[in-house]
Amino acid sequence: MKRMMAIVEREMRKFFRSPALMMVSLTMPWSNSLFWATPSAARFAAREMGVVDYDRGAQALKIEEAFNSIAVNIRTFTTVAYEDEQKAREDVRTGKIDAAVIIPAQYSRRVLAGDSPAIGLVVDTATKR
Repeated sequence: MKRMMAIVEREMRKFFRSPALMMVSLTMPWSNSLFWATPSAARFAAREMGVVDYDRGAQALKIEEAFNSIAVNIRTFTTVAYEDEQKAREDVRTGKIDAAVIIPAQYSRRVLAGDSPAIGLVVDTATKR
């Protein structure tokens, strides 16, 4: 324990003797977060995702509420409600929206029954903005 404390004490003395080392140690995390966070936030801003809800049950409502909370808090995408899966697929293909989530009929019933139902996701990887 004494050896470890001696090493820590030696390193801390080096650190406090060098103002340049202190400045770099304190500013690098900030500059990195500003450099990397700003472009990624701009890249994901203003994305639109369609939601086709054939179930209209409680579990499907939870999914839609989760998407809406992401849209309000993180602001990486907004949701657009669709009544027809074909219209949502067409809008993804033409680039009007970036993705579409399809919640199948009887989804809530199957979740409550423990069947692990699947949700559809439609993404066009060829579309670039």
